[in-house]
Formats: sequence, structure tokens, C-alpha cells
Amino acid sequence: MDIEKLAHIKNYVLHPESKTTIRFHDCDPFRHLNQARYLDYFVECREDQLREHYGLDMFRYAMENQHGWMVIKNQIAYLRQATVNEVVVMQTHVIHFDLQGIKVEMIMWDENKIKPKALLWGDFIYVNLKESKRANHPEALMTFYKKLYWNGVEGKTFDQRVNELYAWGKTKVEM
Repeated sequence: MDIEKLAHIKNYVLHPESKTTIRFHDCDPFRHLNQARYLDYFVECREDQLREHYGLDMFRYAMENQHGWMVIKNQIAYLRQATVNEVVVMQTHVIHFDLQGIKVEMIMWDENKIKPKALLWGDFIYVNLKESKRANHPEALMTFYKKLYWNGVEGKTFDQRVNELYAWGKTKVEM
């Protein structure tokens, strides 16, 4: 996989979105999405978005380059319940990156993007898979991240962002 191509994509999607349906087998007896499954939904959608919008296949990249990304921290807030057979919109964007890491914000919305259901901030480090240690992002990835970076949460804590999204969802519902 030629990562140089990532740095030269013309039309970047800053906030990729995808729809998915909450599956019965992922829900608890109350028909709510099980808390542990939120992570799977977020990560699977992000992986699909990277492949669809940028041509970046995470597995293929790791196998061909012996480098990849590893989760080092997740912060998640459950704002509103997601229920069985509900269609949700998964929106993601890069909110921070540096030489060895990247932070991605992921929001689960209702189908009409009025009410946020959950918020995840995922921190990933770039690793050399052969040596099992941190590595520096190649220059092409740094250029790619610069084009994807969204500063909409700059200076905000996770809790401030949670409160902002929850209040925004309440305001939209009342209208």
C-alpha cells in the first residue's frame, strides 16, 4: 500500500459518516446496545470510512509495512440509548496528532443527526509491529493528518465536549 498517495488525495472528507443498524445480538435484555459493543461499532465504522474515503486499508497497511496503530486510551460517554434495529450515523474526525500518535473523535448520532447517542475519543499510537514499540509516523502520514485535522474541539476537555453535545441534542429536540 503506497502511503504517498494519501498525501496527494484531492478531495478530503473532513468528517466522514456512515450509517449502521444496531443489531439484536449486540443488545442487552432492555434492547439497548451493550456498553462494550459501542467500541466495536465505532472502530469498525472508522475502519470502513478510512477504506472508503481514503483507500487506507488498515490490515493491508500493517501487513505490507510492518507498522500500524494500537489503541492506548479510550474515553467514552453514553449520551442517549441506542436501541435494537435503530439506524445510527457514525461520524469521525481527527482532533489531534503528533509524530507518534493520533486522537480521533467519534460520534454516534440518531439517523437524522439530531441527537448524539455516544461520544468516543480514541488515542492511538503508531507502532513498529516487528519490534513491538512506538515508531514515528512517516512524513506522508503527517501530511495526510494535516489535511484531516479538525480543530473544532481544540482547548476543550472530554467532559466539556460531552456537555456540549448533550446540550446541543436537547436544544435540537426542543425545536
